[in-house]
Amino acid sequence: MKRLILILLVTLPLLARAQNASWKFFDRYAEAEGFTSVRLERKMMRMMSREAAEKGDEGLAKLLAGIEYIRIVALGTGDGERFVADAEELAAKRAEKKKKRSVTVEENGQTVTKEVSLADANKLRLELARKREAELHKDERTTPLNKEQ
Repeated sequence: MKRLILILLVTLPLLARAQNASWKFFDRYAEAEGFTSVRLERKMMRMMSREAAEKGDEGLAKLLAGIEYIRIVALGTGDGERFVADAEELAAKRAEKKKKRSVTVEENGQTVTKEVSLADANKLRLELARKREAELHKDERTTPLNKEQ
């Protein structure tokens, strides 16, 4: 159990950082000189959704209600080459994460090869590690966490 908690504590910051890569990109250029930024956050999207509904445009209201945020960075006099290079790097990283990988797993006693995303491959690796850890420690005696148990 301690090892599982340790694994979670180690991986959570990595997961949080991976989810915020596009936010970091936006934040890098939002305040930079030579760039203009616009942020439409959740509250603004909800307000626009309500206004669209009041005007009778239910389709637009539904669309706007489903948008969490819109962030736009426009290049003015800033370093356009660096901006484009950073955007392409971010897009390449996202494409790499979505790229399918061949993974061989055992299901119902049979070995099967699957095409999975990087995220799914990592989930399979974690599941396999948990099974191996459980198998390794299956004969160990566990003690209660408190005296009442």
